[in-house]
Amino acid sequence: MPRHKRMRQVAVLALVIANSQILKSSNPQISPPPDAVLRAMTDEMSRAVKELHLENLPRPYYMDQTVVESDTFSGIAVFGGLARARRQQSRSQILTVRVGDYQFDNTNFPSGLQRNYDVYSLPLEDDYPTLRRHFWLAADEAYKAAVEALARKRAALRNISLPVQLNDFARQAPAATVGDKPRLTIDEKVWSERLRQFSAVFRRYPKILSSRVEFEAAAGTRYFVNSEGTRVRDPEVIWLLQAVAMAQASDGMRLHDSAWIAARREDLLGSPDGIRLEIEAMAARLSAFAGAPTLDGYSGPVLFEKMAAAQVFAEFLGRNLAMTRRPVTAGQGNFGGQAGGIGGAFDGRRKSRVLPEWMDVADDATAADFQGRPLLGHYAVDLEGVRPQRLELVRHGVLENYLLSRLPVKGFEGSNGHARIPGPGGTSIATPANLFVTARQTVPEAGLKKQLLEICKAQDREFGLIIRKLDFPSAASREDLQNIFSGQGRDERPTSIPLAIYKVYVADGREEPVRGLRLQGFSTRNLKDIIAAGDEPFVFHFIDSGSPFALMEGTYGAETSVIAPSVLMEDVELKGAEEQRPKLPVVPHPYFSRAR
Repeated sequence: MPRHKRMRQVAVLALVIANSQILKSSNPQISPPPDAVLRAMTDEMSRAVKELHLENLPRPYYMDQTVVESDTFSGIAVFGGLARARRQQSRSQILTVRVGDYQFDNTNFPSGLQRNYDVYSLPLEDDYPTLRRHFWLAADEAYKAAVEALARKRAALRNISLPVQLNDFARQAPAATVGDKPRLTIDEKVWSERLRQFSAVFRRYPKILSSRVEFEAAAGTRYFVNSEGTRVRDPEVIWLLQAVAMAQASDGMRLHDSAWIAARREDLLGSPDGIRLEIEAMAARLSAFAGAPTLDGYSGPVLFEKMAAAQVFAEFLGRNLAMTRRPVTAGQGNFGGQAGGIGGAFDGRRKSRVLPEWMDVADDATAADFQGRPLLGHYAVDLEGVRPQRLELVRHGVLENYLLSRLPVKGFEGSNGHARIPGPGGTSIATPANLFVTARQTVPEAGLKKQLLEICKAQDREFGLIIRKLDFPSAASREDLQNIFSGQGRDERPTSIPLAIYKVYVADGREEPVRGLRLQGFSTRNLKDIIAAGDEPFVFHFIDSGSPFALMEGTYGAETSVIAPSVLMEDVELKGAEEQRPKLPVVPHPYFSRAR
């Protein structure tokens, strides 16, 4: 989507209310019409900062407000039948008030911004007085809650001496960007029929017990205004299609898989025939694994090919590159740990080796494409209104930097524009945007498999393993995930399960699918043991919901792209599945029974 640069010698307010289409007009005498939402946000923000206070209580030192408006068409089809198709418009707001000062305020505390971060519905009409009324009420409620939270925080910490003194918020120079407001143009009847056809693919696969195809196309605008002078109108467009299926092996083991496509434009999703082929490939793969043999365990060399390699880097590298900290409580100091249980494996490991010395990692949200392919993680400003910077995160295998929000952490004060998911206690969680993993020593893709077999032969092994896909982002139900990981050790961190594992035999290179294996003891430390990388970077898109395994559910997430090569590891341990196995259906699928 196009972005407009800030014009010189134009007042900030004029920039805020500018309609980008009019700004492109060749007639300089035409005044741009106002944007009612931005004007109402800006005017009420200015008034609140000046007048919002109670006697003998602090005024807000900082406020910000986000308004998200969206026009969405979504649909679900099951087994050739349309289950739902609807068009929906929405507009909501999130308002934050901070009292105290940058050093100590009501945030980063369990009850610091619980009410402030509530999402309020707003009217869809661009009526300036009505919008001002909603913003006024929300600011009033948020301010009162912030004052109460600050008092509770001070009382909780009155008898606590914090070993590390960190500010609660980092100062940031204001930014201004006004983009075009997008419109959703979609043929709803055509897409409803496509969903029927896509879901009917599963009628050809008797081993698949349940399936669904979900689709969403959304065009909207995110507004962000803060008391420091930041003014943002940012277009947000996403097209998503996912097909999810579940099968059950003869021994009762449940298996699932998915085909997932995300793009910024309809044409980038691919042709209907191409999408259908991708769904068919997933259905055929799942059916094959439902009839595949199991393996009790394995410890040895593993080749993570293309998508699986990118998923490994997304889960084990990208999710640990963010620095945040736990909310302060009466029984816990203000340490630089991870909030919300996300990441933390690289905390305190700056200047340590985390990859082979011939590998580098950078994150670049400013990159719109890679080798002509659009990247999903491109954005202009983050959730806190900060422009992202290109970051060299790992250089020659050594960790050099972190992804940061405006929440100061030990050793870092200030954001680098990666606050992308709302966090606990009024904070924001930093996540990758476009994560580039590059290798300066590469092997042709075919050479990686050859090298795997050579290692196996030297170790007198009958076969090695190739993993081509992990369950990340996960299409599993929460019940299935709880069942899968219930058998893990107390100190073992759950990891995404491999969906596509193949035994490759040393004698003839023959491949055979196997099921029921789980990664054991796999962590960021395994990344140091990569012994070879391919020469064909794979582009992997996903939406990071912030939940474990980036579950494919919910309505909010950070669009992310990972560009990474296939990798070979010499020693990876996998164990056989230990979860309980439900019984097979008593009566077979009616459709396929009728067919017989």
